Amino acid sequence: MEESLRNSGAYRVFTERDPETGEIIVYGEPRREAPTPEWGVVIGDIVHNLRSALDHMVWALTVANGNAPPAVIPKGKAGKPWRDISFPIYTDPYPTDHGGKLIPWSQSKEPQSLWGIDPSLRADFESLQPFMSRGNPGLIQLGTEDPSYAPLAILHNLWNIDKHRHLHLTVFTVGYKDLFGPPTSPQTPGGVNRLNFAPNPRGSFEGRTEFGRLSWDGGPVPTEVARRLNPSVFFDIAFEDGPPVYGGRVTQTLDGPFYEVQRILQRFEQHLA
Repeated sequence: MEESLRNSGAYRVFTERDPETGEIIVYGEPRREAPTPEWGVVIGDIVHNLRSALDHMVWALTVANGNAPPAVIPKGKAGKPWRDISFPIYTDPYPTDHGGKLIPWSQSKEPQSLWGIDPSLRADFESLQPFMSRGNPGLIQLGTEDPSYAPLAILHNLWNIDKHRHLHLTVFTVGYKDLFGPPTSPQTPGGVNRLNFAPNPRGSFEGRTEFGRLSWDGGPVPTEVARRLNPSVFFDIAFEDGPPVYGGRVTQTLDGPFYEVQRILQRFEQHLA
């Protein structure tokens, strides 16, 4: 995504010298509006495909356990067990259905969505639930045990938003990468240890935006250093502020669910033979 934005000319990065301080100011400027509608559709498609892959797996596990699905699933109560088949995702260890009724989850009884799987797999499904967050490496890295930040919880919430509410809204986001651009060694002038860069924390941005300032220890940034500057930043599409991802970058946010779904599919693959 970052490369496609860079190649599309969606933004530019440039520098200007502050005439009063001699500092070099690094600016960025989008050349078009953030692609909110089109990226919302793309994100929804990715999220739906990931969520569907998990549901398809549970269906396949149900069939592999000796349950033959009807050619046509009947309406009403008779077809409900087959329509209920899905991969359960719960942040609450004591989840309830839409009517407030407790959904069972124990070694002796499973959610209705798992009625047809091999009972020996129940513990595996339970261990994957976001509510089993204590000791979760991904959450530890984030400094939280809040199960709503678990990759499966994020996937499920993004899916529900896209399915029932609206397209995911997106904005441009930016962050600092390098001052002299790749590769750094041939382009880096001498004395750069005297060069100080103070980046401005940036989230989403619109219009010409100051990304940071370069100062030189002892005076204005020398012309030779300024001439070699080739600042690079990462540009990405970010979600809107607020739950479930609070303005997170789209690529980073979707990486978590993608690798989690991949891991789960690989984990149960042997039971589908």
